[in-house]
Order: sequence, then structure tokens, then C-alpha cells
Amino acid sequence: MVEQLQVISRKEKILAFIHDYYVGYGKYVTAMRIFAGPIMLLGGLVMDDASKIKWAVILYAIYYILKPFLWFLFRLSQYKTEEIAVTVTEEALIVQDSLNNESKIVWNTFQEIKEQTFYFLFIISSTQRIRIPKRILTEAQMQEFRRRSVVAS
Repeated sequence: MVEQLQVISRKEKILAFIHDYYVGYGKYVTAMRIFAGPIMLLGGLVMDDASKIKWAVILYAIYYILKPFLWFLFRLSQYKTEEIAVTVTEEALIVQDSLNNESKIVWNTFQEIKEQTFYFLFIISSTQRIRIPKRILTEAQMQEFRRRSVVAS
């Protein structure tokens, strides 16, 4: 059964990415990503003006603070508005787009399935993640993802 196409906006994709960047990798990584940049910046600003690395520390701190925003700015094509249909079967998660491209991902491919504030996160590997907004899912699909997240953990 093919589900109806639903629109996922660029804004929604970017917000999910930023949320996942800061809180999707565990409490230690979250703390580092939130506090390390500002602490480095402060450290660079209080360094002696004669220090040879002062500006390198300041510039790296600014880069580290802006990194998630630079990530999607340089990859805007990955965050375009699109229409998808999500189908859940006993064997796989199937995602189809408006051009009839279809991705079928069997459940054991996912290392983990996490329920976040406004989306479900499907972790395939440390660099491959799929984020599907809750608002486009049916209650039955969300229940299946919750059931599978307990099994995957």
C-alpha cells in the first residue's frame, strides 16, 4: 500500500538537522558542541596580545560555533523542500518521492531508531541518518517506530 505524498519543507529539514547535531549524539558530545566553542572563544580573547596562537584560537572557535550552520549552507541542495510518502511494512521502511524514486530499507539496517521532539531519527551508521517529521506520519506508523526502537536498542 502506497501512502499519500507529504511535503517536508527546507526549514523543517534544517531544524531537524540542527536539533540532531546538538542533541542527537549523546550527552558528552552535546555538552562539547554547546560549550566548547564559546569557551575556546573566551580563552582566545583573554590570551595575551603577544601570543602567536591567539587569532588561530579565536578563528577556530568562531568556526566551531558556526559549523552546523555552515554545514547546511554549503549543502543547501540536500535540504530542499520535497514530497515523500512513508510506508511501513513488516520487512522494511519504504520512502518514495514525487518522482517515483523508492528507497526500501530493511529494519535490521538501522543501528538505532530514536524518537525526538518533532521527528523520528533512523541511524544507519555514524554518518548516515534519516529524519522523518512526526507530522507526516500516521499514529500506526509512529507506534511501529516506537516498537522497533525498543527492539533496536
